[in-house]
Amino acid sequence: MADKTQGGANITALKADISAGVKAIEGHIEDRTSANQAIAAVKADLEAKGVHKKALNMAMQYMNMDPDKREGFDIAYDIVREAIGLPVTQGELFEAKKPEKSSGD
Repeated sequence: MADKTQGGANITALKADISAGVKAIEGHIEDRTSANQAIAAVKADLEAKGVHKKALNMAMQYMNMDPDKREGFDIAYDIVREAIGLPVTQGELFEAKKPEKSSGD
């Protein structure tokens, strides 16, 4: 049977591309699942050592924030805390640098 075409495209080749694409997506989903499990294990270990899960997540979100947006965030955060009666941060509390990866990572 000859290859069918759709709009001048070779359907057999397209089906092969789709099949390969689906297999690639499934592999990435498996990788993501594995990575999520590894991350969850690290977080569970830190939580067992007394590190509050939300505090860790917030600090990491802040650490990964665009440095140009941090200053505005810091100002707004202090204003909101003051407005709702919470203590205002102390200068270096949120001044974070991304840890440099060791050569073994």
